[in-house]
Amino acid sequence: MIIKNKAVTTNVRKFLFQWFKLLLTVAAFTYLIIIIFSLPGDEIFNWLKSIDYTTNGLLIIFSVFILAFINWLFESEKWRVLASHLEKTSILKAYTGVLYGVALGMITPKRLGEYAGRIVVLQKENRIKGLLLNSLASLTQLSATLAFGLISLIVALVLFDSGNELFIYNHIYPIAFSFTVFAAIFFIIIFIKPIIKVVSRFTKSKKWQNYLQAFNYVSSKTKYKLFTLSVLRYIIFTLQFYLLVKIFGVEISFLAFLVLQSIVYLVMTIIPVSALAESGVKSSVVLLVFGAFPLLAGNYHDAALISSTLSLWFVNLVIPSLAGILLSFINNIKLKQ
Repeated sequence: MIIKNKAVTTNVRKFLFQWFKLLLTVAAFTYLIIIIFSLPGDEIFNWLKSIDYTTNGLLIIFSVFILAFINWLFESEKWRVLASHLEKTSILKAYTGVLYGVALGMITPKRLGEYAGRIVVLQKENRIKGLLLNSLASLTQLSATLAFGLISLIVALVLFDSGNELFIYNHIYPIAFSFTVFAAIFFIIIFIKPIIKVVSRFTKSKKWQNYLQAFNYVSSKTKYKLFTLSVLRYIIFTLQFYLLVKIFGVEISFLAFLVLQSIVYLVMTIIPVSALAESGVKSSVVLLVFGAFPLLAGNYHDAALISSTLSLWFVNLVIPSLAGILLSFINNIKLKQ
């Protein structure tokens, strides 16, 4: 009877969580639609006039695509470094796995499908270990996001706060929470070997004890490389976003933009949406953050920010996911399985 009640409770939680994600996505897109339709006609006209249609603008757009390739190349190198502890892995093989992951991540919350997609390129006996090792790549990227976001949030609140109660009232709590999460993640990454040693003692399954031993392959040099590549990736997609907002006519300095978009990514880390719904939710968060700190944001058009966010989503996620799906057909890989 108790087991049955637990199963019912678990199903209810899953049901409520699915509905929460759906409502969150619908609310975000509804907010965007309201913003777009409430824009005055002259503001849209002025925004369209501010878009850079020159040759220089086209070169910048081309640069955004090149940076997208480099962005995923760095992520592929992170995956190659980790997977090479299990079997011989080329950068091409790792890049293919990353593209499979992007395709699966489009339909899963917080792009969790990316992890499953990557291990497809490994031998079956190495996939569980690969899945575990890939968590280090994700944790280092998350730590970079939290570090940039925390520093930016503190700078914005201390130096550029405009009196918005949304960010003033009890703002110490989100900062303290984010810092705690960052410290915990950093601690896990640095001391992963002794942590796994302790966990293994409480794990009765010999199979899982063997899987967990994969973390013993990871050296301090590997962790440093993962951290470095994660920071470089963060800088790259910040630069991509900045180039796009400039294309769409937003006049803002790079440092001011870095602070604002870092806060945006900090907020996005706690929102459980799939990559497919990320564009609408992220656009809403961008508008809220830029509106909360007008001293940093300066003059901008809402349509410009929405267009920039959607463009970045298309370049960084939609195109790579389509490439991943195409490769899965060519290589006869069943991503669903």
